[in-house]
Amino acid sequence: MWLISGECEKVAWNPLLPFMFIVGTSNGNLYGCDSRQETPMWTISEAHDKEVTGLNISSQCPGLMLTASADETVKIWDYSQGSEPTLVHEKNFDMNMVHCLELCPDLPFVLATGGDNKMNNFTVFDLQNIDHVRNIFGARQLITTTSSENDELQ
Repeated sequence: MWLISGECEKVAWNPLLPFMFIVGTSNGNLYGCDSRQETPMWTISEAHDKEVTGLNISSQCPGLMLTASADETVKIWDYSQGSEPTLVHEKNFDMNMVHCLELCPDLPFVLATGGDNKMNNFTVFDLQNIDHVRNIFGARQLITTTSSENDELQ
């Protein structure tokens, strides 16, 4: 058990480091936890100005993590094992409160996100359209699975 500040809003296991998970809270904090340790590895206080409403860790691009918030932003983070993530880019998709986000399982940099702006409540966006994101993550060795591995997982 871990003690965190605020209410837990989102939890995501790291698919590339199965002992690690990230927690997003009602006060915008992020916690990196190792299931083998009694205390969080790191904390980012006020990663967002409001609650964390979306949290996704890439299963294909090592170190790529995304968060969304009621503060109307999506943030792109870079992390490595055990170290505190660094903010790479912040984007406002003009959808007011961002309710959810998910990376595409087939295209590692394509993001789908939804919000509560009735005129603009859903978008699909390629993160590689952001120069800084492309410069940081573009050269990373992507993790892929073969069809037989996918069949075994199902």
